[in-house]
Amino acid sequence: MTPAPLSYGNKNTCVLCAKVACPVLGRKRTRTLAFGSGNPARLHRDTIGAWLRLYAEGGRERLLDLYRAPGKTSRVPPDVLAALRERLEQPDGFASYGAIQTWLAETHGVQMQYAALHKLVAYKLKARPKVVRPRHIKKA
Repeated sequence: MTPAPLSYGNKNTCVLCAKVACPVLGRKRTRTLAFGSGNPARLHRDTIGAWLRLYAEGGRERLLDLYRAPGKTSRVPPDVLAALRERLEQPDGFASYGAIQTWLAETHGVQMQYAALHKLVAYKLKARPKVVRPRHIKKA
């Protein structure tokens, strides 16, 4: 599939870069691009050039095919994460996040900071250490 040819209005605009001086036309400085909302976005000429190059390579589909960085891999291996999830589902669980930290270090050899462990357990696993709250003898 060949992309549709780019059409240029006057010497400062093109279809892809509305109010931006197009790098194809030889403009050297950055201009603003308005997306119709009245709030202009600052775009560098190299960004516009990259968009035009992608459009020329594969049309709209290539332009919309965005690269997403994979991100940082977790320090906790998947099997250890599964074991931690299983242990947290047990009724006795852990007494505290410190106990989880110690259990990970002794059982699986995974060293984690307290804050990172809290974020993993509370937000990713959506669990909490099960702590038996003290009760008065007469209330029981």
